Amino acid sequence: MGWSQELFRTVWRALSKEVKELVGTDHFGNKYYYIPAYKNWRACFSDGGSQGSPPAMAQL
Repeated sequence: MGWSQELFRTVWRALSKEVKELVGTDHFGNKYYYIPAYKNWRACFSDGGSQGSPPAMAQL
């Protein structure tokens, strides 16, 4: 089962849009990454592209 899990992980990383940048490591060997904020692609098209505040309950 190990090889299939590794294959899935490799395919997932290749197809996902996740971008992470290694920031550094500490003296224990822990790695720290910068992961940019997730952008909701539907928000770009819902109100003409403005990235304002979320809609109020009355607008939903």
